[in-house]
Amino acid sequence: MGYFTLHSETPVDDAGGYYDVDDGIDFEGVRSWALGEPITARLPHPLRIPIYAIEDFRGEPSDLLDGYLCLMSVRLVEALLAAGVDNLQTFDALLVDENNGRTFTYRAVNVLGLVESADLHASTGSQIDDSPLEDTVFSGLVVDTKRAAERRMFRLAESTGDLVIHAVVKEHLEAFGGLTLRFERAG
Repeated sequence: MGYFTLHSETPVDDAGGYYDVDDGIDFEGVRSWALGEPITARLPHPLRIPIYAIEDFRGEPSDLLDGYLCLMSVRLVEALLAAGVDNLQTFDALLVDENNGRTFTYRAVNVLGLVESADLHASTGSQIDDSPLEDTVFSGLVVDTKRAAERRMFRLAESTGDLVIHAVVKEHLEAFGGLTLRFERAG
């Protein structure tokens, strides 16, 4: 069946407007949202994340905002759970557009577990340091399906910024419809 990397599609209006999200917020006791480790720190409830309307944007934010902090719409989290994804640690989050008085209920999501499953011989990309772990930048990722072991969703150990989903999850998300997502085949 295969695997895909999961990406967001940023909703943009006719004037080129969109939401910019300030997700570079540090939380005491959280080393990273992308290392697959459980977050045990006591976090604010809900997490308040500033967003900014560019060009007076009045639409909705993307369903997936995966930067320093991974943010997902409630409907995306529900769709992932319905597709059998069982390794999400979620925290209530509120995206706040203070300039326009708008708020959006989201989830901050920690995808538990890193999986070392890139086929480094078949993939193309470049390593930032001498190790292929954590920060390889892939231009053509091929997932070793044996090492991925039918997992539904995971972060790639070789590139922790990459969210990888099984084809079954991709099909479910496409059938769910209306999500602002993009998929790239990973082998």
